[in-house]
Amino acid sequence: MSHSIMTVSRILKSLAEPTRLRILTLLRDRELCLCEITEMLGLTGATVSRHLSVLERAQLVRKRVSHRWHFFSLELDKLPSEWQKIVTEILKKVEDDPQVAADRQRLKSYLSRNRVNIACGPPGHHSRPCH
Repeated sequence: MSHSIMTVSRILKSLAEPTRLRILTLLRDRELCLCEITEMLGLTGATVSRHLSVLERAQLVRKRVSHRWHFFSLELDKLPSEWQKIVTEILKKVEDDPQVAADRQRLKSYLSRNRVNIACGPPGHHSRPCH
């Protein structure tokens, strides 16, 4: 299957940034809210949003909005099968990176504690919107 040079370039550029790889590994197993991703990575919401936008344009991530919550999930099924395999292999290769392992451990610990949204507060709580 033929792909435009722009499509290939967009996918490769999105995978060539460490923070975006960290985000993709967090989203491998579950959908997460922007605030959760921000908390797990220890970065600002603006920084994480910018990286997520790049991943969305490359069709690696899907955004779902529910009320004021913005959720993101890994979405490889829009990619051709050979690109799905490439991205999956890349994510496997970075699994042992110390920073990626620490991110996933923080996420595991967070999910074991009731999953009340740390940064935005639980539903019904009057806090800033998550976007």
